[in-house]
Amino acid sequence: MAGIVGAIRNNKIGMAGILDSVRILPIFDGKDLTYSAIEDAFTYLIDKRKGDVRVILMTEGSDSSSSQAVTDKILEATAAGMLVVVTAGN
Repeated sequence: MAGIVGAIRNNKIGMAGILDSVRILPIFDGKDLTYSAIEDAFTYLIDKRKGDVRVILMTEGSDSSSSQAVTDKILEATAAGMLVVVTAGN
């Protein structure tokens, strides 16, 4: 997903990206993904908002259950002016 978001917008080959001048900051430590880890990542990114983070792309691949704390972090990021994009499974 990040590759599609960051691809060149008009490459004249057939694929068009969304934000071709984007810098991608991957956040993944290789461990099992927990709600707590997602909350920590949002806290980090919201703090980095001062450093020009504008979009959060979530591709966490968990089941359909939800955490109110994660929902609250998504709302906090949105209130800070960030766009939060959450991918859907195939």
